[in-house]
Amino acid sequence: MPKELLVMNNLEVKPDGSCKNLQSDNSCSIYETRPSICRVSDMQKDSGLSQLEYFQLTASVCNIWMDEDKSDYPRLDDDYADHIIDSGSDD
Repeated sequence: MPKELLVMNNLEVKPDGSCKNLQSDNSCSIYETRPSICRVSDMQKDSGLSQLEYFQLTASVCNIWMDEDKSDYPRLDDDYADHIIDSGSDD
């Protein structure tokens, strides 16, 4: 997510451009109280896309944002969507 979008949603940004609430294991420290921008299931349902299409699209957009920010954070590959869907994760 771009730094500007994090800030617009009252989320603080770490020096590497990631959300301050993102922990070292990639879990969210405020998961139960996260803002709506972070609620993937709700966003997917509102988009009209299938779950697979939505996750593929968001992975692509995240990679673009990371490239623009010159982030060294690992890029999401095509297996990302399959892993998320297979895990049965709500968000």
